[in-house]
Amino acid sequence: GSGSMLRLKEGEVIGNMYAEEGFWRVENPDSKYYGQIILKQSSGTPIENDDPDNRDYLGNFNPDFMMGFTTNLKYKAFSLSAVMSYRNGGVYISETMKRLADDGKDLYSMTGDNYYWVGGRSHDGGFPWPDPNTIPYDNVRTFNEQVNSIYGYQIDDASYWIGVYVDPNAVDAGLVDPEDRYLDDQYYVMNGEDPSTTFYKIPASVVGNTWDFPQTRTFDATNFHIRDITLTYSFPRTFAQKIGMQGGSFSLVGHNIAFWAKNGRNEDPETAFDGTGRNQGVARFTLPAVRQMGFKLNLSF
Repeated sequence: GSGSMLRLKEGEVIGNMYAEEGFWRVENPDSKYYGQIILKQSSGTPIENDDPDNRDYLGNFNPDFMMGFTTNLKYKAFSLSAVMSYRNGGVYISETMKRLADDGKDLYSMTGDNYYWVGGRSHDGGFPWPDPNTIPYDNVRTFNEQVNSIYGYQIDDASYWIGVYVDPNAVDAGLVDPEDRYLDDQYYVMNGEDPSTTFYKIPASVVGNTWDFPQTRTFDATNFHIRDITLTYSFPRTFAQKIGMQGGSFSLVGHNIAFWAKNGRNEDPETAFDGTGRNQGVARFTLPAVRQMGFKLNLSF
């Protein structure tokens, strides 16, 4: 789901997740751009790699380990019990984020992720649109002008994919292939390094481009929960007997009191592991656990 796939293959580990669409990347180990995404000459968006034997590895949904903690502390008439859990390692894919971002309801759509793309809808998050007359490459200028003709440059909301594209002049001269992954550095242009050579897009278009790439929404699943906590005061026996009881207690109780996720998102990674088999590893619109608080009065006669 969410553009990802589980693959069971001899020699691999169960739980490995891959993207259905990968990215062409610079594969020249001597290049300073090694590993960078290669962008299309026409739009500055990633060149998709759908080679079944070369899909992008997203990670494994299994944790390195899981731990549970319980405690029962007593002091005079008070007792405190708690149940906690910790999951370390593994990754999950957020289908929830995909939908929220596409509707402009996730911070990601305002600021970019600073790994695959940068920019945003806010004035502080976006970039100023360059003067088309300063753009030296015809294809970059044509694309940016086309964006302008459709949307208009009104605020500093320009965004762009982080990656490289092959020098258009070298392509036009027939010196290189625009999809060549082993070129020397002189033939690559870093998108975003110079505003006059950058393929800019409005943020909504960039977010739409990420739709098919779960790489942009794969997160560390490490998390910690305080699942249950109870603070109890037991009535003194002498007090209970005075009012005709054998005993009694009053408790404050809470369920799902606190939560922490290493990835910093306000999303519970555990919602990606409610199912079995192929349903593992993808968080699909599951609501977070509800925090419940109350009290309990226990009287014995």
